[in-house]
Amino acid sequence: MRVVVNKIGTADLASQVGPNPFTPNGDGINDVTVIRFDVLLALEQVEVRVEIRDLSGRLVRLLDLARQTAGPAKFIWDGMDNRGKRVSPGLYVYTLQVDTDLTSRKQLDTVSVAY
Repeated sequence: MRVVVNKIGTADLASQVGPNPFTPNGDGINDVTVIRFDVLLALEQVEVRVEIRDLSGRLVRLLDLARQTAGPAKFIWDGMDNRGKRVSPGLYVYTLQVDTDLTSRKQLDTVSVAY
């Protein structure tokens, strides 16, 4: 048997977010949401970044998760913007991006904030 892998140097993502919606109001229940993802087919550490934007496209939160090896990882969002202020209720779009030497992979999805 012969196995051929065409793009061994690329990274692939599979993300999930939950709870969704979440309620970052400080009551201790669903105050954060967790974006879980898998970095696949990365032979070395890769750069990982998460951008959260409102529906008008304004950047709300930017986090660099630094270097990540292949396997499961997570990002926890507390509902705060880059200035440390609680975001308004609504729908937000997050972009999960993994950069390798050979390619850049992005995945977009939504998360809801409710109070």
